[in-house]
Amino acid sequence: MPPTVVTDAGHGGRDVAGGSSPNRATGPNGLREKDLTLDLARRMRALLAPGLRVILTRDEDRNLTLSERARIARDSEAELFLSLHFDGAGDPDRDGTQPWIARSAPARVTGARARGALERDLGVLLP
Repeated sequence: MPPTVVTDAGHGGRDVAGGSSPNRATGPNGLREKDLTLDLARRMRALLAPGLRVILTRDEDRNLTLSERARIARDSEAELFLSLHFDGAGDPDRDGTQPWIARSAPARVTGARARGALERDLGVLLP
């Protein structure tokens, strides 16, 4: 079986789900963060699917709890859990990437303008 990647399209829906708020962030051009992350996750799935098993945590506009997202990654025995989030801010100084890496997982940061890789004990994911 090919390696498994679980892609989490961030916050969605209209309701709070556990520790996850519904995201209503809107950028200066009207794009909503929750729509953009879902679109990106779907496009990534289409691009990666020939060589990888790609699972989305959500494929519609709904919100999931943090534990539901972690369960999907854990139950699928994913080699990589990638959670997509964007700021809906009009401030160009906030543009860029900022990866968060669970302490127990090794990772490489690619060539995008990075604001630094931050580490945190993402406890809900570690088990």
